Amino acid sequence: MNPLLEHLTVRVALANVSELNRSWQSDAEFCPETKVYLPLSGSAYVAWNGVRHDIGPGRMMLVPPGTPLEYALTGPRMDILWAHLDARLMGVLRMADCVPTAWSVVAEPEDTARLRRLVALFGASGDSAQLEAQGLAMQLLSRFILDTYDPGAAWRRDILWRFEPVFRYIDNHLGERLRVVDLARIAGLERKLSELNWEME
Repeated sequence: MNPLLEHLTVRVALANVSELNRSWQSDAEFCPETKVYLPLSGSAYVAWNGVRHDIGPGRMMLVPPGTPLEYALTGPRMDILWAHLDARLMGVLRMADCVPTAWSVVAEPEDTARLRRLVALFGASGDSAQLEAQGLAMQLLSRFILDTYDPGAAWRRDILWRFEPVFRYIDNHLGERLRVVDLARIAGLERKLSELNWEME
């Protein structure tokens, strides 16, 4: 089990169902959140990192955050459920940078139901609505997670895990004066900090 996933938080930035026409196109959109698309009818393509992905009914798609995105319809119209999610580990690192994911999965009836419910909850006030929306978003993201080893993601995960005690210490001492030397000691970097101070003198 990936211990970092115990520290996953998801914020639903946007969620909607849209009827798209040929005006839905871009050759360089930037979105800081993870995008989840579930087409109900019609066809389109979405491209990032130089790779084109055709989308249509029967598939649910995940677009990583911070990716310059090109997209357009390939038919006259499309009905689509979609959500923009900010998924972070320990409130700092984007989940997509540490956890290998697929770009597309076969859409199950539960996926459609979850996205429709997420759309219904978006903008609702109240703690229960917020918690339900976060749970639905996590369930949707879980459909894309690959149980494979990615050396780059593992390296980033290990680095972040080293700082987990520091994040916990900061969280437990909010409102108090925090010293860098104490945080460095907790992270096991006290010697490095001393070397850096010596070099700066």
